[in-house]
Amino acid sequence: MIGISSLKSDYEGGASFILEALKKRNESLIDSIQSYKKGMYLYNEDAYPKGVFYILEGNVKLVRSADTGKERIVRLAGRNDIIGYRALLIGSSYKTSARALEKTEIVFLSSKLFHELICCPGINDQLIKLLANDMELSELKWINMSTRSLKSRIAELLISFKNKYGLLEDGKTLNIVLDREEFAEIVGVSVEAIIRRFNELKNEGIIETYGRNIQLLNIPALKLIVK
Repeated sequence: MIGISSLKSDYEGGASFILEALKKRNESLIDSIQSYKKGMYLYNEDAYPKGVFYILEGNVKLVRSADTGKERIVRLAGRNDIIGYRALLIGSSYKTSARALEKTEIVFLSSKLFHELICCPGINDQLIKLLANDMELSELKWINMSTRSLKSRIAELLISFKNKYGLLEDGKTLNIVLDREEFAEIVGVSVEAIIRRFNELKNEGIIETYGRNIQLLNIPALKLIVK
């Protein structure tokens, strides 16, 4: 079975083609760069888009309100990703809210500028690939939730975090920080279930945790769990 962590694409730098297109047009980014502190919202669910957000630095969680009033993480976005573009393209309201996980800098592209960019040669094809990859990731997420064990899903997610966000200088610690509740929301289980599986992986010498930081001690073992 193809896993999320093994997905590759022709745009390995996320949506960096958008930034390159801006540079070719000699667009000034100074006035459009916005900074968000941890916890701040970039946009809110049910609002209508006025443009799209290109992430220069930092990480963002896309969340949706549950019937209980709590937010549920749908997915994460990071450096070189664009968010909010699907709602803009189909003319609908946002189906999620976007909230900064840490200090985050973005380039805001107005609706007019974004539509001009996607008319540029090559950009439209890249955007279609981006949409297709997002759809495949979404499908795989639901397939994994119904067919794979919780331990396998956690291992898969840890590997995908390594591939997307990388490791710190120690070569072990994931370069993204999530609390257990956020991790549980992404996987779709209780916090208690996440803690139990984390402890299991720690006892097996596969990971270690320090507060909200996660170290990957045995990546080959994680890959075996996924298989």
